[in-house]
Amino acid sequence: MQSTRGVQLLSLGALAACLMLVLAACSGTDATATPLPTATRPPQPTATPVPPAATPAPPVATATALQPTPTATPRTAPTATQTAVPPAPTQAPPTATPAPAPDLTQFGFPPVAAPRPVQPNESATITVGSQSVTITPGSFANPVRFDFLTGDNAFWQRQLNDPTRTAIATFAFRVTDLTTSQLVGRPNNPLQWSFTAPRLSTAATVYAVSATTPPTLATLPPPPVLFSGQTLSSGLPLTIRGWFVTVPGAPVPTPTPAPAADMTKFGYATVAATRTIQPSEASTVTVGNQSVTVAAGSFTNPVRLDFLTGDNSFWQGQLNDGTQTVIATFALRVTDLTTSQLVGRPNNPFQYAITDPRLSQAAALYASTPATPPRLFKFPPAAFTFSGQTLSSSFSAALAGWFVTIPAASATPTPIPTAFQVNIANTTHANVTVPVGTTVVWTNKDTTQHTVTSGQNSQFDGKGWNSDPIDPGKTFSRAFTIVGTFTYTCRIHSSMNATVTVAQSGTPSASTPATGGGTDYTY
Repeated sequence: MQSTRGVQLLSLGALAACLMLVLAACSGTDATATPLPTATRPPQPTATPVPPAATPAPPVATATALQPTPTATPRTAPTATQTAVPPAPTQAPPTATPAPAPDLTQFGFPPVAAPRPVQPNESATITVGSQSVTITPGSFANPVRFDFLTGDNAFWQRQLNDPTRTAIATFAFRVTDLTTSQLVGRPNNPLQWSFTAPRLSTAATVYAVSATTPPTLATLPPPPVLFSGQTLSSGLPLTIRGWFVTVPGAPVPTPTPAPAADMTKFGYATVAATRTIQPSEASTVTVGNQSVTVAAGSFTNPVRLDFLTGDNSFWQGQLNDGTQTVIATFALRVTDLTTSQLVGRPNNPFQYAITDPRLSQAAALYASTPATPPRLFKFPPAAFTFSGQTLSSSFSAALAGWFVTIPAASATPTPIPTAFQVNIANTTHANVTVPVGTTVVWTNKDTTQHTVTSGQNSQFDGKGWNSDPIDPGKTFSRAFTIVGTFTYTCRIHSSMNATVTVAQSGTPSASTPATGGGTDYTY
């Protein structure tokens, strides 16, 4: 009995050892790291040997039969995803190199109407006539030079080749990175462009122009083109193309261009105002109720721009229409100061405006050719616009003269300004006072040459009038159409300084000046 119990105890100890081995294998640890407990047997009699059948082998075999099927994988062979060989790297598909941004001055938008440096964190708005573009902060990574470009409406009218539509505005942008000197084709933020004109409506169309020869035209859909009253606007994400705006209506017929002519010889004899203009300068010259605006970049070289006027009654006779009354005449004479040649066509159109309480939609605008007798062309209503009592239009050439008419029933007879005679004597200019509209005629009574020049101390101010040297016995005349006090001098004799005072009304007079004085001639 004691022998049987001893065998049972040994079997239990062996079974426990086997279970410990199984647990060690399942936990992934080394079975030798933890010593197996030794079974404690009760004291055995020395006289009774343990039978051979009582060896622990059968219990071990029994313990092996009791082992569960292993499910853990820590000691299994590596799987395919655990291979030590790294997978081949994946190559990104090749990216096409973006085409460089084109210079749109080479593709129908040559005039730089407004250059502007713009910093990366700067907000800027650039305005050219009735168009503007707004640049938001962060649009460019580096400082840039932003050029607002314009084109010739007539050129893009020919490219469109649609007799039912008229091109009324053209624009493009050239952006140069001042760090890399490269042209920028895509700003970080869209450029916000707008255009205001009385003729605009939802029937207007914006065309995008490719930088190719010949260009490809494509219309922009209503979005992103938006209308608000008489203002059209759009967000433009690219600067790699140009645009132009059209409205319904036949294009304006224009006479065949002639060589640049001196319009003082063709009915516009009075030089009402003179202005020296630099290539990068924007300028507005005003004569009475008329004005002409010149955009920056309109000329390649410095020029002298003469605003000319004519005799209303002369052009009334040329028109020979009793239902219309001529109320204003004007022409431009532009002289390149580098070549001394007359300039017939500026890079940008001239912007002309006249304000008169008698103006209405019934007014008309005529062009006259430099010929004797002149040929007259009546502009269609689409060629000019009205805003209140102001008529405005743009002219792409200085090859003609123009005059404005209103219906005869609304015209008030305007007396022809009288001439006031002033003598130049004893090397002295006279202080002159005249009513507005008077033509002052200076006669040189001295025995030496003199000039009648806007300015002081023999210095021409560049803004008023400037005669050639007047020989003894010869005259120089000028019509004064602006109320104010203006200084004048002699370029040959610096002591000859005086003033012309133009009053709203009164009697002309002249007196010898005590000293020079007056204000500068401004427009």
